[in-house]
Amino acid sequence: MNYKKIILLILPLSLYGCGGGGDDSDQTILDVIEDAITESEQDNNQTDVITEDKQDNVLVSDVAVIDEDWYYGTKFVLYRDAQVKTKVSIINGVAIEAFLITEKEYNTWVTITQNKQFTDANIQYIENLSISPIATTHESDWVTLSAGNYYYLLENTNFGTTSPPFNIKNDQVTVEFSISAK
Repeated sequence: MNYKKIILLILPLSLYGCGGGGDDSDQTILDVIEDAITESEQDNNQTDVITEDKQDNVLVSDVAVIDEDWYYGTKFVLYRDAQVKTKVSIINGVAIEAFLITEKEYNTWVTITQNKQFTDANIQYIENLSISPIATTHESDWVTLSAGNYYYLLENTNFGTTSPPFNIKNDQVTVEFSISAK
């Protein structure tokens, strides 16, 4: 949860407790916001932790709707070397491609494709954790990755081996995906 949302959620509640109703605690509005931010950071850090007992931990799990000629990228962090597995399922729509890439490669992708020139893009992806094309469901094997910042890039463009149909409508895709580590 980002800080703006935390502040917007807590502000009315904390004002209620700061005179004119609520309890008479000595906690200021800044204390309440700081506590919420700390709790949020702790919650966020827990999603990136890889436990020592080698059980699967879902680092990222989401459903995305991707318009034609666009992409969706989500970042995750490995704080130490780990085994990683990806799973992606097309819920509705056209075939797409899914690439697991480093943060450096993602930044290159964003720079090159900012004007929607996807055919000019060239990325180095982690082959065993990527799939092209994906029309139904794909689950990778476990692959060891080094500690670092990574992105899972789902693209519905004319980059790579698959492209949305050439027609007048917006060929969206609804995709569900997850990234697990152990």
